Amino acid sequence: MKKIIVMILGMGLLGAGINSAFAQDSKSKAPFDESIWRVEHLSHQKTFIKSYQNDQKFTYLSFNPYTHRINGSGLCNKFLGFFQNNGNQITISKIERQQNTCLDPQVNAQDEFFFDKLKLVKSVSIGGKYLKLLDENNKILITAKYFK
Repeated sequence: MKKIIVMILGMGLLGAGINSAFAQDSKSKAPFDESIWRVEHLSHQKTFIKSYQNDQKFTYLSFNPYTHRINGSGLCNKFLGFFQNNGNQITISKIERQQNTCLDPQVNAQDEFFFDKLKLVKSVSIGGKYLKLLDENNKILITAKYFK
């Protein structure tokens, strides 16, 4: 009976160790783990439109670690590009995007501003559920919140 209890406790501790190892591993890979990050703020923009068309469209981005592609959407235009990262340093390149025009000129302007800022990103920082994309001087360009 003692052996069975010891064996069960040992398995429980082993399982807990494995779970914490996976939790640490996946956490250390964020944001480069195919998570979706909803953009909450763009630097130096007076007014930020969080959603468009009754919250059906919002600005977001996602990094695929297997293909080294970044993809997402502005409020009107989807995009696709490539990224290379070394720790928190990142280079985003070859951004291709749709050229749709929305009815609201402010939405179009925000999309342009977002894509311009994306090209300037040089590093990332994560704090809690927030991702900050920074320029070469470590100034925040884009702030995004974990979505899923």
